[in-house]
Amino acid sequence: SLHNKNKVKDIATRTIEINIEKLSFDKIVVLVIGCIFSMGSIAAGAPIGKWQTIDDESGKPKSIIEIYSVEDVLEGKIIELLDPDSSSICKQCKGERANKPLVGMIILWGVTAADNKQSWGGGEILDPKKGKTYSVKLSLKNSGDELKVRGFIGAPFLGRTQIWKRLSN
Repeated sequence: SLHNKNKVKDIATRTIEINIEKLSFDKIVVLVIGCIFSMGSIAAGAPIGKWQTIDDESGKPKSIIEIYSVEDVLEGKIIELLDPDSSSICKQCKGERANKPLVGMIILWGVTAADNKQSWGGGEILDPKKGKTYSVKLSLKNSGDELKVRGFIGAPFLGRTQIWKRLSN
């Protein structure tokens, strides 16, 4: 029985070795390069990661937002507040967010990739300072180092834009 197990193991090992030998060097290089480019395009082609928000009125950094994907839908939550003078509670929020801590609060939800995979929309964003929710459109700028965040009511031209800065992990 032990002899048969070793024999089967030897046959399996030789089969794997033969199949690896059939792969030419060119095919291996193409596979490796393809894997590298696909990993880069996922990282550079999506707004997933940590972002420093910049107040569009004062120009000062406000918070750190982490954007992540839940079943191909983007969400974002506050993970740090940068302005020591700002409230840490959502005083203007209504409903389930009323008077809740801002750190940990999801402020971006329901965002999906557009057909061109260069922009994202269809979701909403919360302005915790005003307690209001807006439709949102996201697009990467400056080789993925900046995120243009457009909050609007109705049509995108009826709103305001912030530019968020990508943080390295």
